[in-house]
Amino acid sequence: MPTFFDDINETKSKLDKVSPCFCLAKWLQVTIHLHNGTTHSCHHPKVHRIPLEEIKKNASALHNTSFKKQQRKLMLNGERPAECDYCWSIEDLPGEHISDRHVKSNDYWAKDKLEETAQLPWYRDVLPTYVEVSFSKVCNFKCTYCAPSFSSAWTAEMLQHGDFPTESRHQSLEESQLSAAEASPYVDAFWKWWPKLYPGLRVFRVTGGEPLLSKDTFKVIDEIAANEKPNKNLELAFNSNLGVPNNLVEKMCQGVSGLLQSGKIKSFRLYVSLDTWGEQAEYIRSGLNLELFCKNLETVMHHLPEIEITFMCTYSALSVINFKEFLKKLAEWKEKQRVLLDISYLRHPQLLSVKLLPQEYAKDMRECLEYMKEKKFTDYEINKLQRVIDYFETDAEPFYADFFRRDFVKYFEEIDRRRGVNFVKTFPQLKSLFEEWKNIQL
Repeated sequence: MPTFFDDINETKSKLDKVSPCFCLAKWLQVTIHLHNGTTHSCHHPKVHRIPLEEIKKNASALHNTSFKKQQRKLMLNGERPAECDYCWSIEDLPGEHISDRHVKSNDYWAKDKLEETAQLPWYRDVLPTYVEVSFSKVCNFKCTYCAPSFSSAWTAEMLQHGDFPTESRHQSLEESQLSAAEASPYVDAFWKWWPKLYPGLRVFRVTGGEPLLSKDTFKVIDEIAANEKPNKNLELAFNSNLGVPNNLVEKMCQGVSGLLQSGKIKSFRLYVSLDTWGEQAEYIRSGLNLELFCKNLETVMHHLPEIEITFMCTYSALSVINFKEFLKKLAEWKEKQRVLLDISYLRHPQLLSVKLLPQEYAKDMRECLEYMKEKKFTDYEINKLQRVIDYFETDAEPFYADFFRRDFVKYFEEIDRRRGVNFVKTFPQLKSLFEEWKNIQL
């Protein structure tokens, strides 16, 4: 029986026959932020603006922007799009490595369309099979690696306190200041596109903001329930911080349960986010209350025992602390339900990168890797942490660590001031580094 790696390597070989940089996600996967009129394919590259004049002529330009078509052209010509550096940084590490270009192109929503897609002219509009949509940036969290572009709570704080005193700029109000009236053409274009998009979808995923605080999330459930020709191959998925009132989680479960029982969708998957455990996790994801999170998770497991729950982990310099305790909780939840851990190393803002830490922290990371093997986490999950370790240990790209270490201190001193928290008390393991980095002279 082929293993995970056998399957991936077969797809990798087929991709390379088209081009050494060909990736099906650039054609078939899209994330669309309707609230600020931006898009990217896949979710790793930075977002780019969707020109209003393009969606007025063609609603599918929510995905098929002129910019994105140029990136597809580069791939077909064997040139690396600069925006896809997340994967290039993995593929350029010494030895053989599996990047998300290979993983995504091997997924069920893409794999059988490889030959067909490779034959398309670069300028052709395509219907994606994996669509992720943010209807609103309304959110009750202010995660340390997030920004006003994706969180109303972040926007409110920035309006009150202004910019951070860091030299590297990440949080910016300018990126996200679309009014409701300015954003509505993008939402209107989406619902205009929906009837053509819906029949061929394999994954439709709602993100945010916090999706359970958006009325459009529940409209999606209603639209699918009312459709007389349901797409029975569809996997519906929601992202949630599970930090909302329990009645909203109950409402989601009831709606999804109805779709599953009536056969209107093939499956449902819930994506939740945690980056470590304990008070450290609550510090990283400001707004997180682990007690409420666990209560809401138990509600989901009770009402939807058949679904898979994916934990998205944005692995940063702070995730190293208490990460094994997080893995222990996951092992417990895996005993109750299908649970998957999906780890991505943080790239932006760089002042939070794991690359800031001294190499001695690789020992803690490797202990976690051994624990995952001992507890029989999947090859997919283990490989994701292994990639983070490889990225951490290898100098395959320029990284101006001291510059970002100094910004790290400035950033968290300001977070403490604004939010009434205390970095050093929460992360005593990093106290000496924090004091050392405070005195860096460039």
